[in-house]
Amino acid sequence: MKMVSIVVPIFNVEYYLEECIESILSQDYADIEVILIDDGSTDGSGDIAGKYAKVDYRVRVVHKKNEGVSVARNTGLKIAQGKYVVFIDADDYISSNFVQRLVEDIIRAKVSIVTTSKAHVLSDAFVEDMETVDSHDAVERMFYGSLEKSDNGVQLFERELLIRNSLLFDPSKKIGEDFDFLVRALMRTDRVAVDYSKMYYYRPNPASTMNQNVNIGLMASASGFSSLGDSLVGVWPSLKPAIDVKNFGDSVSLLMRSYYVRSEWTDDYEKLGYNTRSLKWAVLVNRKARKKVRVAALAYCVLGNRLATMVLRRIKK
Repeated sequence: MKMVSIVVPIFNVEYYLEECIESILSQDYADIEVILIDDGSTDGSGDIAGKYAKVDYRVRVVHKKNEGVSVARNTGLKIAQGKYVVFIDADDYISSNFVQRLVEDIIRAKVSIVTTSKAHVLSDAFVEDMETVDSHDAVERMFYGSLEKSDNGVQLFERELLIRNSLLFDPSKKIGEDFDFLVRALMRTDRVAVDYSKMYYYRPNPASTMNQNVNIGLMASASGFSSLGDSLVGVWPSLKPAIDVKNFGDSVSLLMRSYYVRSEWTDDYEKLGYNTRSLKWAVLVNRKARKKVRVAALAYCVLGNRLATMVLRRIKK
């Protein structure tokens, strides 16, 4: 049995933290270390983390100033000792077979990464299935939003892969840092296992709703994904259609969110508008794009930017 390091960045999640930690400590897979990174919490989260460290030898706590989730994950990764490492958000929780199943996947498929989907906390769906995908197809499906049959996932990594390639999360990315990290990891391996079991339960973040305040980090997210895509096209030119789809979808999302404050973000708003105008036809005819993205492309083709943004924003609400 090989040790698995479970890194949990913590910031002001006292209402959910105990459930998260309890689910980790209740794993069927016994050989784990739990690294709790208290990222400058101002509520009772740090005390809760410390309580568990006193009663379970597998738990380690690091208290540090607030520097964001990427730095917190990097801090945990640097001190991790396991053969494998996984990152869990502190307001989520996992099923008791989560670690056991992913370790079995990574060994059976003979890969360095296994990724699995997330399930809404209210979902009782369960699917048991696993496949192996080559890295190119995995990255393509990430940009289409169809890897793990969802928009996001969680991964178990072979720690040696991360160390050997000096892979860390990028603290400059305030949104999509996990997407960026996984793409860079996939670029350094040949294949990835994809497990469709519903073993990770997350709570949707209210900050991701249409009422989210527009800020620099949010506005920079689309250009960040676009830059990542541009670097990939140089290696895998065939990824361009998938990258265009994500660029279009992200631009539409940001146009909707920033519509009523567009006068405060003139340059950014114009760039987003250019993205939708230049990509809408290509997305519309791309059969690999998800239905909702193609519907949005149709709206922009028929109605134009302003009216389509207003209509889609009303539907989204």
